[in-house]
Amino acid sequence: MRVSKTEKPNEVKGIPTQERQVLQQDIVLMHVSKSYGDHHVIQDLSQTFSCGQITCLMAPSGSGKTTLLRLLMGLEVPDSGSIAGLEGRKKSAVFQDQIFGEDLSVYANIRIMRKRKLFESESEKQEYERIKAELEKVGLPGCVDQKVKELSFGMRQRVALVRAFYADWDVLFLDEPFRGLDQSTRELVMEYTRRKCIGKQVLFITHEEEEKEAMERYS
Repeated sequence: MRVSKTEKPNEVKGIPTQERQVLQQDIVLMHVSKSYGDHHVIQDLSQTFSCGQITCLMAPSGSGKTTLLRLLMGLEVPDSGSIAGLEGRKKSAVFQDQIFGEDLSVYANIRIMRKRKLFESESEKQEYERIKAELEKVGLPGCVDQKVKELSFGMRQRVALVRAFYADWDVLFLDEPFRGLDQSTRELVMEYTRRKCIGKQVLFITHEEEEKEAMERYS
């Protein structure tokens, strides 16, 4: 598995020391293994993912990349080894198989990610306009009120990405988030994603060198 990291940014400032310490934890895997029956997906993996960095993971299909993200998300439990550095940290993700409320609007599917408003004083109308604006940034004008079941695969991918960013998160996991997008749309969405991830801890799976390079370019 190929691991590529961005340069580490300066220390996070302007937040309480205890919270800053949580945000600035590295994720450390020690001798992690995971099998399904006789199929050994991950064997004795030790790896450190530094805080405040975008880490790109590149490897052939079936090499355990998605399983690794599921272990880090707490959706799977390793057969052996340990994972540290995620305690008390809020997680968000875009997986290859998205789960939506199919009969709900795009707005409702995104809004549900926050138990409270983005700002306590923000009205429902302001929040609606904020989500609408984010959708426009990924090339989805006019779809905020559409039911998710009416969307194409590429549109659903972009809604999933906006939803993941809208969640309250400390660590973000992206599993081939640009899959199924045409070239012009992919470039637009990659730039949107890169800017949203600057200075954050992100683990990003891709098969494409172009996507890795785009995510590593800082303005």
